Formats: sequence, structure tokens, C-alpha cells
Amino acid sequence: MAYHRSSAFLVLFLACMGLGLSLAAATRESFTCYWTPSESGICRGKAADTGIQDCNTKQEIAKVCGDFWNKIHTEGAGKLKDGRYVTCQDNNCYCFGVTDGPKGSKDNNLHLYVSIAVPGQKYPFGTKLEISQLKGLVLPGGGRHNGCVRVEDSCTSCNMDFYVGLKRNYDAIDAQVTGAWDVTSGSNCEIWNYGN
Repeated sequence: MAYHRSSAFLVLFLACMGLGLSLAAATRESFTCYWTPSESGICRGKAADTGIQDCNTKQEIAKVCGDFWNKIHTEGAGKLKDGRYVTCQDNNCYCFGVTDGPKGSKDNNLHLYVSIAVPGQKYPFGTKLEISQLKGLVLPGGGRHNGCVRVEDSCTSCNMDFYVGLKRNYDAIDAQVTGAWDVTSGSNCEIWNYGN
């Protein structure tokens, strides 16, 4: 009996499925981290002289320092001193809306140490990825990462962006996650809840 390559793959696939294994694809990816800019971190000791406008009501949401307004104009979102989040609501990020937390590109919630942003269609939205360099990563405030993340955002000038909440979290973990990541797509890994 002649074996064709496609037949051998089918046998391997069925054997893996029977054992509960996945045929996940592993690749090496460069990465960066991103966070939600915080007014309290950027505006410390600076005058609140720039208004953030609500896109719907055209009313002022808050007065902030110019550096924070510039940052949310560039990044598309930010966290105010009073705990509210503002997210860009127009194509140019000149007006905003108040949201219940940080939002991704589809107006979905971003999840601390879980959300990944990728360009275009690199990985479909909602895809779980396993990243070996994150397994066992000591997180700020205690606890360790299990290595499982999910595509929940998009970016234009990145290869892969890992959402870390606040800049101080990035500062705490940056030295632990340098270089390229080993990424496995098609993983059956479990998403953990790391808080807000």
C-alpha cells in the first residue's frame, strides 16, 4: 500500500486528536509591551490645562495636563486620576468616550497579562497563543504567568504587543522578557485571570 504525504498527515492528526494533543504551530516572534497611560503617572506636578472632549455630548470629560492629552491622542486611551478610562472615539483621537476599562480595537475589554495585539490578520482575533517565555514569569504583586495569552487587539507598527496594564508593570517585568518569544498558535492552553 502506497502512503501519500496527505495520508500520513491525516493518520498523525487523528492520532494526536485521540491523545488530546494539538498540532500547534510554533514560531519565533519579536515583541513589545503596551499599557494604558495613566494621568496620575504623567501629570504629577503639572497643570491640568487641557480638556478632553466627549465625542457624543461635545462636553468636557476632564481637564488634564497637556502631556497626558498628547499621550492619549497618540495611544488612543488612558486612565484618569479619578479611575475612569477614556478611549478614542473618532479616527483622529481628538475626542473620547468614557469606558468601564481599557478597550481593544473592537471595543472589547483588554485583559491584564492576557491580551495581545497583532497587526492585521497575523493571527485571527480570539486566537489563544502559548508563549514559552511567559511561563513562570513572576508578575508584579506576586503570582506567576502560565504562558497563555489571547489575540484581543490590533496594532499597526508592532509585530506582537503584550498588554501589561500600567507602565510600572512593564518596568517590573521588562528585564524578564527580553528578545524574541517562542509562540505556539492553535494551543489548547487555559486563560487565567490576573486581575485588573
